[in-house]
Amino acid sequence: MSNPEWAIGAGERVNLGTIVLGRGDIIAFATEFDAQPFHLDESAAETTLLGGLAASGWHTCTAVMSLLQRAASERGLALEPAGAEEILWLRPVRPDDALTATLVWGPRGCHACSERVGSFPIAIETINQGGDPVMRCRMDCLVRQAHVDAPLRVGDCPIRRARPARASRRAGDHGIKFFEDVAPGDEIDLGDYAFDRERIRSFRATYDGAPIAVSSRNEALTASVWHVTAAWMHCIVRYYAHHALQLSQRGRPVPILGPAAGVKHLRWHRPVGPGETISYRAWAERKIEIASHEDWGLLVVGAEGVNANGDPVVSFYPQMLLERAARARRKVG
Repeated sequence: MSNPEWAIGAGERVNLGTIVLGRGDIIAFATEFDAQPFHLDESAAETTLLGGLAASGWHTCTAVMSLLQRAASERGLALEPAGAEEILWLRPVRPDDALTATLVWGPRGCHACSERVGSFPIAIETINQGGDPVMRCRMDCLVRQAHVDAPLRVGDCPIRRARPARASRRAGDHGIKFFEDVAPGDEIDLGDYAFDRERIRSFRATYDGAPIAVSSRNEALTASVWHVTAAWMHCIVRYYAHHALQLSQRGRPVPILGPAAGVKHLRWHRPVGPGETISYRAWAERKIEIASHEDWGLLVVGAEGVNANGDPVVSFYPQMLLERAARARRKVG
């Protein structure tokens, strides 16, 4: 790892460039992965907490990561995110916002993934054209020289290890509840997502900046890590829509799922290839009262995707706003 081409200085600050998310881009991503009103329709979005059309947080992540992949490639490096300790979505990203990202490299870490691959913590701040921060994240990335073939021993890589659940998981009746009615540990099956070759190629071509994962120049096609994560969002929105319709048909109030504030302890445990079907689940981890939002509560959710062998491929802990029953009663009154 002493080759000068490899040199990455701890504390080095890198301008990753700028990317613009247009209205059509925002709606297209949301239609596939995050079909909520504040990501799809200007009129519907105006009455939501975001106050207007805004990009999905996962869309912002994929856009910024494409800048990171491009910057790595320009330095002769291949890079793969292994996890993110924290992602914070600070402000809505509006149509035609110009997002500029800046990276700070951390010191190379020790791990057992491969002798020829380095692990590096990075911090990224993303601002809009007005200089306002819209996203901050702290990630761990696997990096190698682009011309080096360095297979990874996925199961031995400590920076891919999940944070254990802090609530005793148990099957719940359904996950469409008001904040007051959610009990920590309640778990729901969100259904499956099939990663066929066309879906994988389409996501990489549209959103991702690295067509080949860092583990090998010659490896088979694998899904972008952001595709694997966005598929969980696709499944939970699909689940919510299905059960919300059932509640509505029975004349019962439908709790509103608000936007997410961020994500913690995101880990991609192993690659996903064409033909794999991933089963996604979610459970309530913790409830947080918000003094400034009496109509909403913040729910820390556990999220997981497993393959056909029962092996986890992704896990993380999003923080999502959930409507309180009192707000729904006032709307009816």
